[in-house]
Amino acid sequence: MKRPYHLHSQTMPTATLHRQRGAALITALLIMALVVAAGVAMAARQQLDIRRTANLLQRDQAYVFAEGAEVMASAVLTKDDAKVDHWDEDWATPQPAIPFEGGVLAGGIEDLQGRFNLNNLVIDGKRSNFDYERFKRLLQILKEKSESREVWDNAEPADLANAAVDWIDSDSEPSPGGSEDTDYLQGERPYRTANTLLTSTSELLLVRGFTAPIYNQIAPYVTALPERTKMNVNTAKEEVLRAYAEDVSCIDMSKLSRPEPKAAKAAAEGDIAAGVVSKTIFNKVDDFWSSNAIAGCLLVGIKKNKDNKPPATPPPQPGQPSGTPVTPPATAPGADPADAGKLDPDQVFTVNSSYFQVAAYAELGADDHRARVKLYSTLRRADGKLATISRMQGFE
Repeated sequence: MKRPYHLHSQTMPTATLHRQRGAALITALLIMALVVAAGVAMAARQQLDIRRTANLLQRDQAYVFAEGAEVMASAVLTKDDAKVDHWDEDWATPQPAIPFEGGVLAGGIEDLQGRFNLNNLVIDGKRSNFDYERFKRLLQILKEKSESREVWDNAEPADLANAAVDWIDSDSEPSPGGSEDTDYLQGERPYRTANTLLTSTSELLLVRGFTAPIYNQIAPYVTALPERTKMNVNTAKEEVLRAYAEDVSCIDMSKLSRPEPKAAKAAAEGDIAAGVVSKTIFNKVDDFWSSNAIAGCLLVGIKKNKDNKPPATPPPQPGQPSGTPVTPPATAPGADPADAGKLDPDQVFTVNSSYFQVAAYAELGADDHRARVKLYSTLRRADGKLATISRMQGFE
């Protein structure tokens, strides 16, 4: 008799079972490690996003505070007497930094017509020889003043001035030592000249020859205003004023007795330091023209005598009956013939200004992650009203 067939369960060997359990444990550990790594990465990314968002919010808030300094400056300038502008006025008085919860705000105002206006270099699309000479002389003064000779190596003031003129003028003919489209298009990153007025002094960094170190040295002495402007003799920087003289050492700055305050520079550094303000104030260009500061100085391109213009209706010459047509003389009686064709001082100088720069500095946040903003705003004053025509961050 056959035995009944029974199914017998086969027992897996112990070694094989241990191996499978070990593989499952390793797989679980790997999955857990991946999950933990992903979680850590997500948490780190979240913290980074939170910090980035906080930084952006802090920076935006600091920017708003800096704009507040611009509003305060506008209020001060609105109350100012626009007939005469000088360093003794309220707008030029250095103010201490203003602390607020979690931050600090500082600001200063500078008269931009105390600088050289780069857009004066061109009139109706062509070079202004008078202003070209001023700019070339200013560059020469700054080159000689520079403590680092390496900065100005192989940089000639005449070439730099010509390159700046070529950048602004409307033609495509390069000046001697200058550069036009044909030169810039051959560069590693080709571009063309602007052939229009500068909107910012930082455009000089695109002009051939103006390296960053050279630009940093001349930036405090130049500006780019949207129209032709005169120089305010009450606020002109010493180097800018000297550039008008045949002999740059002729002008006696000690007799002007008005070293400008360092308000704008200090504001850009976050600290308003007390400055020395003006003692000599010129209420008219005539006062400056007759002052001892420029006595005996030859100002190139400007008439020696402010009253050289011939009278509108010349008197009759001796022996001629009244009513006889009289040909006016080429120059007024007693005028120096060498002054013919030169500019009248009133065409070059002024005692008031229309353009001002507000340098605002704002800090906000904890010490370990503090947002800092530098804001430079250009204000235009006309008909008793002020308008912001440009804003720039970082540097001039």
